Amino acid sequence: MNINKKRIKFLEIGAYILVILSMIVISLYNTRLAISDIFVPRATYFPLFAVFAFIILPIALPLFSVASWLKVKGTIKIKELIAFICLGFAATNLHDVVWCYVKTEGYSIAVPGGHDLDIWSAVYHLPSDYITFGAVMFIQMIIFLGVAFYILRNKIDLIYVSFTVVVTGIIIYILDSPPHFRLYVTLPVFLSLLILPLLFKKVGIPINKRRIVKK
Repeated sequence: MNINKKRIKFLEIGAYILVILSMIVISLYNTRLAISDIFVPRATYFPLFAVFAFIILPIALPLFSVASWLKVKGTIKIKELIAFICLGFAATNLHDVVWCYVKTEGYSIAVPGGHDLDIWSAVYHLPSDYITFGAVMFIQMIIFLGVAFYILRNKIDLIYVSFTVVVTGIIIYILDSPPHFRLYVTLPVFLSLLILPLLFKKVGIPINKRRIVKK
């Protein structure tokens, strides 16, 4: 898959737009911007929140890695594209693992799931509780990381990749948490989320910077 420099720039701009939109939608759901409950109940708003938090955001962030890869190599294989996207989903899964850890006080207390687990429970046919959900998300995270590391081994810095996934998961967790963190934490989190694209840009820089010449 070959993409010229102009299209790479459009890719980065589009990714920035998706990240900012995701940040706004997540913040509306958690009433950090004090808007969502005014218009619709949170349960009604949840599907939109879930799409941006758990699908669009984890796809948007790795697009910065893809852009960096393309700038160096000039082309990217489909399996490499999939690997980068897996990293985004691994980060959101880590957010779920941490969320459930806090919700269940270290996975020691059974807590029934709320409306946020209804769709997941129906799709996976598993009990709607946060211990089960957290365990499945942990396994899912390991699978995503395993796929990404296998494909990208010897191609990018996997230690830095691991650091980026952990930082991203924690930042998303804080952003997705109730607004009791207050403004003095919320503002740095917003700024941190905008810094995440810089981290993912570095993820996509190959160890071997020799440009691929398509025959």
